[in-house]
Amino acid sequence: MDDEVLLCIGTSRVVMSPEEAFKICAAVNGSSRIGARWTNGGNVETLQPPSMDSFIAFVVPFTGHMLMTLDANEKSVKGK
Repeated sequence: MDDEVLLCIGTSRVVMSPEEAFKICAAVNGSSRIGARWTNGGNVETLQPPSMDSFIAFVVPFTGHMLMTLDANEKSVKGK
């Protein structure tokens, strides 16, 4: 896991190589989004520009503590 990072999008976390993760971050963070807007008739879906306020993708490195926690959790699950 020395050459892997976590790609975080919303509440999801995915393990992958740093190169892949940064490419996906660039694509997700630079893409337009489908959002809701209030109009005379009610809420409608519209195309909105990229936003860093919601649904952003970011890369997090694996820390020693996280690796130890994942290892302990895996052993705990296998023991049950």
